Amino acid sequence: MSTIQQILSQATGGLNAGQTVVANASRNIANVNTPGYAHEIVPLSAQYGGLGVLAGTPVAIRSALLERSLATTQGRLGFHQSQLTHLSAAEQATNDLDGIGIGPSLRDFEQALSAASANPSSLNERTQVLQSANLLGSTFASTRTQLVEARDGAAATAQAVATSVNAITSEIAALNGRIRSARPGDESNSLISRRSDLISQLSGMVGIDVLSRGDGTVHISTTGGRPLVESTFPTAIQVEVAQPPQQQMSFSFVRSDGQVLEGKTALGGELGGLMESYNESLAPAVKRLDEIAYHMMEAFNIQHQSGYNLNGGTGFSFFELPASVDGAAGLMNLSNDVAGHPENVAGALDPTGVPGDNANFQLLTDLFAQSGVLPDGSSVNLAWEKLGSDVTTAYLRATSGATLEQSSVDQLQNLLASETGVSIDEELQRIAAANTAIDAASTVIQSVQEMTTTILNLVQ
Repeated sequence: MSTIQQILSQATGGLNAGQTVVANASRNIANVNTPGYAHEIVPLSAQYGGLGVLAGTPVAIRSALLERSLATTQGRLGFHQSQLTHLSAAEQATNDLDGIGIGPSLRDFEQALSAASANPSSLNERTQVLQSANLLGSTFASTRTQLVEARDGAAATAQAVATSVNAITSEIAALNGRIRSARPGDESNSLISRRSDLISQLSGMVGIDVLSRGDGTVHISTTGGRPLVESTFPTAIQVEVAQPPQQQMSFSFVRSDGQVLEGKTALGGELGGLMESYNESLAPAVKRLDEIAYHMMEAFNIQHQSGYNLNGGTGFSFFELPASVDGAAGLMNLSNDVAGHPENVAGALDPTGVPGDNANFQLLTDLFAQSGVLPDGSSVNLAWEKLGSDVTTAYLRATSGATLEQSSVDQLQNLLASETGVSIDEELQRIAAANTAIDAASTVIQSVQEMTTTILNLVQ
């Protein structure tokens, strides 16, 4: 038979356990929308000697497998999503679908030359050639401006992401130290929840691998193996952009002791996506546009200088050829030889055939489809079409990848929420059950107190 002391101990244990469960469930409900929070449970065990129930330290329910899978997938999603904004701007600049891009301007210039070929003695037709050339130059310049903005925007975004990565890794390193020395229970769980949220954010910015240590800390490295957080020591990422003609984005790692590690492997996440779009699409697009513009002007000038104007003069340049390829697409201007002088447009090849000879007009018209204008053997038209096609392909690939990975992230987040998230209905049920236990324990305690009082009165 249980003694009064045993009954009181059992009731007190039940009361304390019920109150602990209520407090724990209330904490879960309060953190239902807290990023990184995993619902907690209170482990219950029997006290030695059958003296009631004992409430243990709250334990957070986490799924290392799902969290790792989610981090990996968020890295792939960040990789593709980070490319969309800047590739979209570049794609709009190069797709010609609005009818006012470089492709239509090239065709307008060809048509103006063809019209002048049909009426070589007309100043009106020659004036139209100059006007079309001016429009083509403006279109090249505006397209280059858009591509440069997309390229430089990707670089600026990469710098901003690197700054955010460094802030997050510094905070994670600090949390590692606090978690290692924290008391088990609510304090430790709160710190771990915050760290979990930061790791989730970090995984989208740069592809990471996370390794949990026995002392409660985590070791974080890039998927390429470079450390980002070692115990309480963060490593910073530096993003560098080389000046022309290289114009490449690269990165390095600066450890807490000042040691610099070269970034030899590709990054994942947003940083990796921005770096790929910069190095493989945006910077090459600007460079290729300059090449197309420069070599088109160069070839056009060579052919134009071999022809004769309406007065039988020869050797006139049509374009003011820039000093170098770099920036040429923004510097497509008429030369002083022909600007305001339509009579100096060289449409003839035979000086004795002036003004009726149109042979040079025909050659100038055919130049845009002529192979070998660019150093790689391409024609102007094909080079431009391929540039636009390459940018569009990169944009569509990023769009498709982002759509696919977003679906995967949504599924994993739902799975993780079902295992580790807070269900308000379930927590309310726990509170109701715990309150019932509290009421029962309180009744027992009250009865024991009344019984004790009665016994004491009888003894007296």
